[in-house]
Amino acid sequence: MNRHRCTIGYAWQAALGSFLFMVLQGAATGYAQKYPQYTVDNGVVTSLLTPQEEWVLDQVKAGEVADLVNRYRVREALKDKYGLVMGKTEGLSDLSERLEKADPPRWTDFGAEWGPRLTIRAAFLKQLLADGFDGFKVHCHGVKVKNAIISGPLDLRAAVVPHDVVLSSCIFEESVNLRDSYFKKNLQLLNSIVKKDADFLGFTVNQCGYFNDSRFLDRVSFKRAHIGEEFSFMRTKCQSDSKEILFKSMYVGKDAHFENAELHGPIDFCMAQIDGELEINQAHFWKEVEFDSLKVAYTLRCNKTIFEKNVTFLIMKVGNYADFNETQFHGKAWFGGAEIAKDLRASQSQFLSSSSENYASFFRTKVGQEAIFKGALFNCPVDFGSADIGLNLKAKGAQFKNVDQSLEAPDLKVNNTADFEEVSFAGPVSFAGANIGGQFNAQRARFEGSQDVDFSGLKVGQLASFSDAWFNGNLNFSGARIGGELRAEAFQGAVFKGGELPGQIFMDNCKLFDLSIKGPENKPREPTGSESSPPQDVPPIITKLDLSRTVVERNLALVNVKIEKLLAINLEVRGRAAFSNLEIADLADLSNSKFVGLEMTGTNWPQKGKDHVKLAGMTYQSIKMDHSGPDPVLRQLRNWLCSRDNLLNWLDRSSFDSRNYLQLKNHFEQTGQDDLAAQAYINMKRRASGLEEWQDYLYPWQWPELLFWDLPVGRGRRPLRIFLIAIPFIVAGALMFKSQDLVDRDWPKKNRFCALAGSVLLSVDMFTPSLLNLGMENHWQPATLSAGRRAYIHVHRLVGRIFIAVFFVGIWSQFK
Repeated sequence: MNRHRCTIGYAWQAALGSFLFMVLQGAATGYAQKYPQYTVDNGVVTSLLTPQEEWVLDQVKAGEVADLVNRYRVREALKDKYGLVMGKTEGLSDLSERLEKADPPRWTDFGAEWGPRLTIRAAFLKQLLADGFDGFKVHCHGVKVKNAIISGPLDLRAAVVPHDVVLSSCIFEESVNLRDSYFKKNLQLLNSIVKKDADFLGFTVNQCGYFNDSRFLDRVSFKRAHIGEEFSFMRTKCQSDSKEILFKSMYVGKDAHFENAELHGPIDFCMAQIDGELEINQAHFWKEVEFDSLKVAYTLRCNKTIFEKNVTFLIMKVGNYADFNETQFHGKAWFGGAEIAKDLRASQSQFLSSSSENYASFFRTKVGQEAIFKGALFNCPVDFGSADIGLNLKAKGAQFKNVDQSLEAPDLKVNNTADFEEVSFAGPVSFAGANIGGQFNAQRARFEGSQDVDFSGLKVGQLASFSDAWFNGNLNFSGARIGGELRAEAFQGAVFKGGELPGQIFMDNCKLFDLSIKGPENKPREPTGSESSPPQDVPPIITKLDLSRTVVERNLALVNVKIEKLLAINLEVRGRAAFSNLEIADLADLSNSKFVGLEMTGTNWPQKGKDHVKLAGMTYQSIKMDHSGPDPVLRQLRNWLCSRDNLLNWLDRSSFDSRNYLQLKNHFEQTGQDDLAAQAYINMKRRASGLEEWQDYLYPWQWPELLFWDLPVGRGRRPLRIFLIAIPFIVAGALMFKSQDLVDRDWPKKNRFCALAGSVLLSVDMFTPSLLNLGMENHWQPATLSAGRRAYIHVHRLVGRIFIAVFFVGIWSQFK
């Protein structure tokens, strides 16, 4: 029943409104005669002006705003009759949107009552704008129409509009066609609604074109539009999801504004040219957007903007800064070939698509100064291939979360610093062939993917720092050049400090200035959780470190690290190489490596066999080893007997190469350690003859050389040792050969001491007749000799002659 009454009430109100409108029209008959000569050709018939249109002419002629809502006091009537409050700043377009959203919608009822009084014809507006009324002169303030309903299509194709035009809060019921039109001053279409196509293709505005706060419900085209000064699309909505929004090849002489715009359809900015700034802050794009070949003379600002679908900036050119801070990209974001004269800023930006197809591409992007991605989030793969950054690339705290391909940056070029501090990579990472002129900083970065982290061919002019970084996969630095030819200041080189480096590290064929791989110091730390005692930090384990054919211009440091396999074939360190608290578990191959200074402290070498330590052809100018780690008891005893030196122990545990011993011998001689130099020679000769392990000394064929060459004179390097071996024979002879049996020698008979001395000299004279002829053997005439003593005399003399021969051969071998 109430609903029936409401319907009757609305019908009564509509009838009353129509009646009042007819009365007003009749009353205005005399007023309409004010412009009897003006007619409007709307394409069907020629008709006189309506009262509203004549009133608009009056307002325009006086330089006032033709506000139809104020003329008919619509605000007051709505409030008084229907309780609808229309604010002072609210326009007719705002009211229509509010009434359309009401429950039930009330715009139709409003239009039935007030529509005729607020309507002007599009044909009338065309003639007014294009000076189509003979003798009518537009005020210098231009044409200003507000709160009007424009009926019929507005066709201004190729028209020339000499005045400022302001159409605000208007509703265009049909299409607006300004194709190839020419506005000599400004055009403002503000807070208005265009329900059908809006075609501005090729139109020209000498000064400014403003379209702020408007709504376009169908297709919109500004293709090839030419705006002499500013263009503004702020807070404007293009609400069709399927119709294109074209700004292709558009030209703006100064700034273009799209702040807070909401554009629902596919958008084309290709080849647009903005000779000032392009502002797109906090805009919302619902479909694909193309900025390909866009030219912005000054700054592009796209902060806090949302791109729901794919967006491309291919071959875009920006003359100053390009800002994308806190911007969201839900589809692909392609910047390939873009050129930005100064900074590309994308701090806290989010690339949210996880699809491998919708990746973020900066391929061949050129940035004059800095590319900034601090705190950025990348769910999709990222491509920096062949990008060129004039100064710095800053990505501190960024997150690369795609597990299939986190980051590809082959042939990336950064002239100064590439900063990836505290960055996390969930998947594969490649900097293959990247060229960093200054520093590469990956401190506290996390490389979480199980695949290789590829730095092969990387070039860094100064410091490459991976302090406290964490790696889950292999690390490939093959062919890297760090330090290169730039000879930069201190702290240059490559640093792996305190981080976790599991897996394999390939640094073969590199050229580095400094290389330092350091694990945590083995010091007690505070207990955590249920731990009762302070645990020891465990050094990081590197499965394989390959430094083959690498050149380190200055210093190499391997500190507090455990390496399963160390490959350093043809490694060259032109400064100091320091191995401290280093443990090599399985294989150490330093064949043909070159060191200027090699220092080893607390280094543990493989214990699996001598073929697991390969030092063939290794050279150095100085070498030092403070401690070689623990050895089995038998090996410690053997080392004490054979060498008593850590360096010799080291060589003895390596695969045999005489060059290693000869070089160590020369080192000992140059440092005044002649005894160790001799021992190095002896150990070399022993190993050359097959004496590798203690079991080899048990073979009988080794005994002659051991007894007559090795043991007596140290293979010619310690000839005086034979006299020590001769002492037992001298003593035995002194006990057997009594000095009391000497003839013509009275002094041995004086006392017991002289007797003992005489016996010793007699034994020596008989042992070395050709070397020391004391003349005592000829005076020794014992009364009786047992058969045993006679046999020993022959043995004593024979051994003595053999020892003398061996002694002289040993002396001769030194000169040889």
